[in-house]
Amino acid sequence: MRRILLTIRRGEERADLVRRLRADGDEVLLARTGAEAITLLKRHLPDAALVDHDVPRPDGLSVAGWARDHVNLHRIPVILIVDLVALEHREGLVDCGAVDLIVRPLRYPEVQLRLDWRTDNVGRFSGLFAGQEASRAAIQQHVAALLDQHREREEEILGLLFTDPDTGLNSRAYFKIKLGEELKRAQRYGLALSALLIKLQTPGAAGRDEGAGPASPMTIKEIAGILLLESRDLDVIGHTSPSDFAMLLPSTNQDGAVLLAQRISERIITHPFVDNAGGRDFQVRIGVATYPMAGVRVAQDLMDRAREALGKAEDFGRREICIWEAQA
Repeated sequence: MRRILLTIRRGEERADLVRRLRADGDEVLLARTGAEAITLLKRHLPDAALVDHDVPRPDGLSVAGWARDHVNLHRIPVILIVDLVALEHREGLVDCGAVDLIVRPLRYPEVQLRLDWRTDNVGRFSGLFAGQEASRAAIQQHVAALLDQHREREEEILGLLFTDPDTGLNSRAYFKIKLGEELKRAQRYGLALSALLIKLQTPGAAGRDEGAGPASPMTIKEIAGILLLESRDLDVIGHTSPSDFAMLLPSTNQDGAVLLAQRISERIITHPFVDNAGGRDFQVRIGVATYPMAGVRVAQDLMDRAREALGKAEDFGRREICIWEAQA
């Protein structure tokens, strides 16, 4: 079991990381200030430290530098968590004593990957920051070499986590991450955000629903291509289950979302699918929900509304688009 020191200012991020790390079997030490982090480093000698670059009294860069220069603590890998704007000071981040950095928004698979990497390679860092003999150039060269060595593996793992292997679209897990980010952005700046849930089926011979089944893998790939062609670069598309897709449409109101849903439905119905002789037997149901709306406070609320609308669409014909509306 690893012992991880966690020093993060944002309460929501801190609580989520604590829950996930403990679920994975790690022991978590919590500090809310740089001074508390230094005390816990000396007292408990954790296997690694995740430190926010802007924690107060002192900041994360100072904590990393203090650990680097301490005779008993220089072996502990300190990983800094930074905002995007802090990347312009990347040279300073390396020089301060941190062995790695993670850029917000935090994605837990990346956090876990970097912790695994740094704790597995702790011996290779032990002599790096131990004294003045380690020059600035040597530090940068060593870190760059490790980054090059592990970049291919890291990209492969993150790709598997965030990319759906059947379609190349966003995975269900990554779609949920983006859903939370986009809703927070819409709430902060007073923007519209629409969600589409798209369900596809091929009907059975006995009728519209009896004997219906999922579309074939080849057809699913072709539908993913249609969604990509109809979407904008800023839209988020996820393959959420074998025959279901979800879309997030930032800065798109209800009318715009319905127009896109109509285009998608028409394209799917008329597309000459390779293994379905035209696709005209497809059942295409789409549920639409748009923020702002009453009762939507967290990301799951928006998807629940879209799912309710999809349920209504499934009660109608094979090409149906339903919009979530508050009950009178």
